[in-house]
Order: sequence, then C-alpha cells, then structure tokens
Amino acid sequence: MPKIAYSYVRFSTAEQAKGTSPWRQKEWSRHYAAQNGFILDESLKPDRGISAFKGRNRTEGNLAAFLARVKDGTVPRGSALLVESLDRLSREEVEEALYAFLDIIRSGIEIHTCDGQVYIRGKLKAEQLLLSIFHMARANEESERKSERCGAAWSKKRQNANGKEAMSARVPAWLKAVKGQPIRVIPERVTVVRKMFEWAAKGLGQYVICDKLIKGGVSPWGPARKGKPPRWTPFYVSSILSSRSVIGEYTPHTKKIVNDTRKRVADGAPVENYYPAVIPLPLWQRVQEARRAFAQAKFGESFKAGKDLHSDKNLFKRLLFDANNDAPMVYRHGTHPYLVTTHRQSLRQHKINYALFEKIILEFLTSADWKAIHRDGSTEAATELLAKQESLAREIEDNEKVLKRYESLIDDPNSTEFERISDKYKTAVAKSKKLMEERATLEAQIASENSGSHLLLETKGIDIFPVGRTSKEDRLKLRLYLAQRIQRIDLTFGATVLTAGPGKNVQRGEGKLVAKLTFVNGAVKWAFIDKGRAVLLWEKFQQKIPETSSLRST
Repeated sequence: MPKIAYSYVRFSTAEQAKGTSPWRQKEWSRHYAAQNGFILDESLKPDRGISAFKGRNRTEGNLAAFLARVKDGTVPRGSALLVESLDRLSREEVEEALYAFLDIIRSGIEIHTCDGQVYIRGKLKAEQLLLSIFHMARANEESERKSERCGAAWSKKRQNANGKEAMSARVPAWLKAVKGQPIRVIPERVTVVRKMFEWAAKGLGQYVICDKLIKGGVSPWGPARKGKPPRWTPFYVSSILSSRSVIGEYTPHTKKIVNDTRKRVADGAPVENYYPAVIPLPLWQRVQEARRAFAQAKFGESFKAGKDLHSDKNLFKRLLFDANNDAPMVYRHGTHPYLVTTHRQSLRQHKINYALFEKIILEFLTSADWKAIHRDGSTEAATELLAKQESLAREIEDNEKVLKRYESLIDDPNSTEFERISDKYKTAVAKSKKLMEERATLEAQIASENSGSHLLLETKGIDIFPVGRTSKEDRLKLRLYLAQRIQRIDLTFGATVLTAGPGKNVQRGEGKLVAKLTFVNGAVKWAFIDKGRAVLLWEKFQQKIPETSSLRST
C-alpha cells in the first residue's frame, strides 16, 4: 500500500504570503510525493503568519493539531511529513527543537526534507542527527539575530514617536489612526470617556459607571470577547479610568515569556503627547487618588460594595486601630452595633458603641481647623520625594544619551558594530526600563502626596456632618471623603490624662479614652472622648509637651 504523506507549509509574516513561499513549499511537496509514489493528504492546513521561533506553531497552530492526530492514531504510523526544511518545524532553542523533532520520529512519523534527507525511527545515522542539530542551531541563531535587530529598530522607532504621525493603526477605541498620518479623536466616544471621569471623580465606582452607561443606552465599543459583540463591562471601564493614554501618553509594550507564559509587558519609556489628550492631567490624578482611597479602605468595586454587606455602616473601615494592642478594630452589627478589637489570643479586646463613636468623631471633624491641619503636615516627605525625582531625572537623561550613541552605531542594518555592542545595548535598554518604572512609582507617590495635601486645604467642616446624610450612597461618599483625608485613627483605652491644655474643661484622671488622628499629610491631632463629645488635646500637642508626660495608657 502506498505511503500516505502530509505536506506542512509555514511562513511567519503576511508579507511572505504575497510572495512565492507558500506556492514553492506546496509545489515541492506535490512533486516529491508524485516522484516517490506517495499519496498526498492535503488536510494539514498551512500555518500562515505563525512564527516557529517561540514554538507557537507547535503549541497552537495547525502543526499542533496534526501532532494531536498523530498521538490519537488518526494519522497512521509510517506516514511521511514533508517539509521544505527543518526550520519550518521549529526555530526554537536547540534542545526544544531537537525534542520536538525526535518526538515526531518516535511517534512513527517519517520526516522528509527537500535537501534529500529522510529521518526515520531506528534508521537515524550519527551524521544525520548531527546535521539536523546544526540546522536547528543555525535557524535559531538567525531568528535570534533578526529578533534583536527588529527589537532595536522598533525601540528606536518608539523613542522617536510623536503625535504628528501614527506608528500603526492600533490606538485606543476613542481614537482612530492610519499608519503615517496624525491620530484623530472620535468625538462621540471622547464625550463618553470624559463622562466616565466626571463620575469617577465624584466617587462612583466602575460597577456603577458601567450600569449608568448601560441604562443610558450608550452604544458599547469595548473589546469583543469570544465572537460576542462589544458590551460595557466593569473591567473595561476600570481599564479606561486607569489608562494614561487618555492624558496623551503612549507606553510601548512587547511580549515576553514570564514564568513559561507569554505576557505583554512595558518596553521602554512612556512617550508623552503621542495621543491627543482627552482628559486634563489634574482630573486624571484626582480620579486615581479616589480609586486608591477606594482600594485602601477595602471599599469593594462599587457603591454596592460587592460582598461587604455593611460597607455603608462603618464609615471608618480600615482606619481604626486599638493603640493598646496595636491591632485593627472592626465593625460588629446587631441590635446595638459596636467597634471591637480584632480577636487575637492573649489580647484584651476593647469595645465602643459605634453610633456614639461616629457622632463624636464626625462632630469633632466638622469643627476642626482644616487649614491648621494642612499647615501642620510635615513637608519632609514631599521634599525628599522631589529630591529623588531630580536625581532620577538626571540618571534617565544620562542613560538616554548612552542609548542614542548605541542606536546610531546599529542604525545601519548591515553594520558590523551590532555584534560588538549588542550586550551593552541590552544592558542600557534594561536599565532604561527599570528607571522608567522607578519614575512612574515616584510620580504616583508625589501625586498622592500633593493630592492629599490639596484635599485637606479645600476641606470644609460643614461637608462632613450635613443633616440628612442617611442614604447608602451619601454614606458611602462620606466614607470615601474620610478615607481620602485620614490615614488612621488610634484609640487608647484606659488612658491617664494629666493635662489637656488651658481652657479645655477636661478633668484629669484615669480610665479615659483618647483618639489620635493621623491625617494624610502627616499632621496629628489628639482628642479626649467623654460624655458624647470629643475635645481637642493641645493644638500643637507633640511640640508643646512630650507624649509620655501628657498621656499615659494603663
């Protein structure tokens, strides 16, 4: 019975499909099968535009489907696999390519190539195996070199990117682009993006915004999933709210193997003013701060608060601590809700009626001098951050100069300098990525510092305790409002108050409850809690008298 042969055709790019590569590979297979009396089965479809450099054709392409048919016996043992050359099967590192090659042969499938080589299990000669390894090594080296050259070229192209012309047609969904032409906005979609940010700045979460878009009948233009039409999802809303592309910034990305998984990761410095900015930077920063406060307070994903059924009950979630035990305090609901120290073995738990505590603290914050709180905040942290920013900027500038020198040497594809400086260039690129990550982290810290300080300056006490704040949405807004301004509240139970300062009308004694409020700018205020009120202990407590002499915990 004639041998059954399968022709495997593969090419890596769409440009190759326009040339003779597909036709050449097919014609050789047909001619070879006819010449050797094989029955050619053309059910194995070509792998078009799939690279063998990382083994995609072997794991997810038509070759992968063919190998699965080999394993389940659909393709009979003794069949022939016709390939133009071994690099059509794999361009991976030698050990991976060799494993794939031998796995096919051990499965009983012969491999025939156009250079006259036939690889059959049990008939492999030493020189054949060595030759195949040589071909595999050369194919991988060629792909590696091409990848490095293309990477260097794209790196330079991205660094020279500007808003005058698009590098590709791939842009965010509220924009449109043609390669080589200016990027333009889609007005109706930009209007929707701006509305999202307005809602987010008011404290609305991604789920609420998503619901508003759906109920408002806004046509979705998010990504299609599994063949389904685009639809609004909280995840997509969140990705827009956190994206820096709305402020005009383009972050280059590439795909890399991370923990055996191919992932999209940042590649190089962000490019400012590449996209048309549709959101002002101050509004974007304000939204990021609101979202951070949401997360820090364990707010949940929306005003519905996810599984947290009591999220609107406790306005001080994640803010309150038992100073005696250095442990968080949590809300417990019931007929009379209360705050209690989290249970830990050998710790004495402390409790306080929640309704009374909320009333006392809100009244105290309503009457507080917020301008004084803003002034009292330490500026040391901000000064240190700015100094780090200046130092980092100089380091980035120096590294960019080094990169430009290397790129000028390898700009010519035929240049022989690439081999000499390849490792140095890779090191400089890696350093650039690390510096950009450090800069992004530092900018976020500075923005958070400035935003928190700015919020304190604008705070008015009347905003905290208005009459009629009873709805769930109003209380959740207040909770966010507090989380954006207060870092933590430490309660000391059984404290001994020696003095509260002149004119405070506070009796000295033991068994007192004292609250230490630390604000986002580092300012600290102390309050004595007694008989349904909170009295400020020393306007400049830490500066006037040592903490140990004025407040003692029993």
